[in-house]
Amino acid sequence: MGRKLWERCSRDAFGALYNPFVVALAAGTLSITSFQRYIAQDAFFLSSFAEAYGMALQSADDEEAKASIASLQHAVHEELRLHSSFAEKWGLDFTQPDAPNPATTKYTDFLLQTASECVDRASGTRDGELLKVTESNAEQRLHRCARTITAMTPCMRLYAFLGQELERHTGMGCKHPYQEWIETYSSVDFEASASQIEQLLDKLSVTFNEEVQASLEIIYKQAMALEVEFFSAQSLSTEAVQVPYFKLASAAKERLVFVSDFDSTCTVADSSSILADLTVKIAASSNTKNATSLQQQWDELVKEYLEEYEEVLSEALTLTGGSSTYKENELHELLEKMSMFEQTANEKVVKAGVLQGLSTADIQEVAKLMPLRPGCAHLLQRLRQEETHIDVQILSVCWSSTFIKGVFDNCGVEIPRICANELSVTGSVSDGDIMRSVETALDKEQFFDQILRGLSTKSESTTPRLVGDSRAVYIGDSVTDLPCLLRADIGIVIGKSATLDRVADAFAIRRQPLYAGVLQAERDQCDRSSGWRKGSGVLYTVSSWHEIEAFLLGYQE
Repeated sequence: MGRKLWERCSRDAFGALYNPFVVALAAGTLSITSFQRYIAQDAFFLSSFAEAYGMALQSADDEEAKASIASLQHAVHEELRLHSSFAEKWGLDFTQPDAPNPATTKYTDFLLQTASECVDRASGTRDGELLKVTESNAEQRLHRCARTITAMTPCMRLYAFLGQELERHTGMGCKHPYQEWIETYSSVDFEASASQIEQLLDKLSVTFNEEVQASLEIIYKQAMALEVEFFSAQSLSTEAVQVPYFKLASAAKERLVFVSDFDSTCTVADSSSILADLTVKIAASSNTKNATSLQQQWDELVKEYLEEYEEVLSEALTLTGGSSTYKENELHELLEKMSMFEQTANEKVVKAGVLQGLSTADIQEVAKLMPLRPGCAHLLQRLRQEETHIDVQILSVCWSSTFIKGVFDNCGVEIPRICANELSVTGSVSDGDIMRSVETALDKEQFFDQILRGLSTKSESTTPRLVGDSRAVYIGDSVTDLPCLLRADIGIVIGKSATLDRVADAFAIRRQPLYAGVLQAERDQCDRSSGWRKGSGVLYTVSSWHEIEAFLLGYQE
């Protein structure tokens, strides 16, 4: 249960990782004063944590659970001793501690109240009155112990996550000012404690019914939100922190544009196979075509496409790749070859007629079945709801903009502009042709340039130029996205693509985890450098849309 609940709170986890205070701490730019105040608040919090372990210990009946709780409580006391060493190093006096801030007390009050309250449940009715469920003292103690551990588990796992992420991204070639803090929470010992409390939660909750487990999930999510709020409440004595990216750009009166690919970037699957499968199903139900023959034809097209794609790519990389430094012209030579291949592949699809017979209603209906990647719809909704206007657009080689619109409509997301292809319709159904406007990587680049020029002014020579106060972010996942990713102020690659990696390696296109880029920008800004530097040949990688949201807009409960 512990790992499952953690995975469901990944938005919160990235919200904490990209919190300005945590970013400044990770970059080593956090002031000593801010770190001192944080340690004082954290010491107060840990004292309540130790007290809650004591209350959980009193509620536990099982000897194994008692031993585990006692071990975890001992680890908290060791952590407090570490804070005492921080106090000595940074000149803090815990004998006269600062008053806890509201966010700290909000979490500690929640924790201690959860640890002390008794179960009071109701089930069923009798003449409109709720019937109280009577529990034995043993059941009440078990529930109280489980609730207490549930309220503490997210803090342990979040600190382990932060410590490990900071340790992974903070290589600076010199001693980090807060290295001891990072080493503590990235250590094998702390990971063992985080795993131990998760295992304890699993043991305590395994016999609970769905109702009780649902109540535990509510407690877990509340605790996680309070933990992120705790970090957000920490003071900063610098304004240089480079997150949230769009909010800072907006404060600087800069124009903002957000463009994303669709297939396998927003979605978990590719739309082409879904549209082709829909044609086969319609043929099978209407008996207007031989559905088996149509399916075989599509399968052959897919197989041929994959084989020829690999052949063309390998040949193109052999002829034009292998640069030791990024060379835009050589990359374009490869993309021109790949573009010709993509156009030919689309011609084969049209000639085969595998998209013939689809109606707009059919496409809109099947669009409802296309799942988006977790966090995608939520971020797009937030981008559209921001008080400061953010130009949100989708740029895709998908065969049907109607399909794209249907997917987002089904998720309640309004996309003002979708740049994609469309199926040609004769009467009320598709005639199998594709009205092609965005087939290739070079087509995408053209459209992206047009989008950027929408943020530009005209010089006396009437040549469009980008204004200096614009920020463009592009999200993609494949080779067809490369020109746009490299053209944007920040190009973000989501997920893994072996093909994209091959091309990037061949042309010395550097990939860097987005968080490492954030930390570098933070250090540059504090060194009075340029902060975020738009440099050709650099892409930023992320694991999820939750991470993109945390970077662009920050945490929102």
